[in-house]
Amino acid sequence: MSRHSYRKPLIAATIALAATLTACGEPSTENGAGGTLTTPNKNEGLFDPCSIPDDALAAAGLDPATEDAGFFGVQRTGWEVCGWTGSWFFIDVLSTSHTFDDVKNNPANTDLAPVDLPGREAVSFRHVSDDDAEVCDVAFPSSSGTITVRSYKKGSEAAEESLCELALDYAHTFDEHLPR
Repeated sequence: MSRHSYRKPLIAATIALAATLTACGEPSTENGAGGTLTTPNKNEGLFDPCSIPDDALAAAGLDPATEDAGFFGVQRTGWEVCGWTGSWFFIDVLSTSHTFDDVKNNPANTDLAPVDLPGREAVSFRHVSDDDAEVCDVAFPSSSGTITVRSYKKGSEAAEESLCELALDYAHTFDEHLPR
């Protein structure tokens, strides 16, 4: 079964999260004929999570060959996303132009709790649409956007540990590769 088929149940949660944090429309400019042209998705200044070195991913128990960029392969303005496959779980790292305060104050985020990530203010949270508690995020500000480390289990696989602890473990593991 492919990574994407495991992720299908999370499409609604991801789209809801992106929709609540993203502006209503894509940037556009007049094309001179009364219509508009959508500008390319450049995300300048955001950290590219796919730049985490393969050796760091492998040492952390992730398969670098499973790298998956974007939201199900689609890039969105204001977001850089990259994910990898673990044994019973997936890990995504997201970078966004939305502020850390946006994350903390978003009514779609629930169960916010401060977490210990040395040298950073960080919180764990879930999305309100995640009724089965199958996803957990750890977010923190950086010089290149707000960074989120997301963990979620594969389909019907049993979680072998708390998803919030797993996300925090990966935030610690990747910390030296993430902007301050």
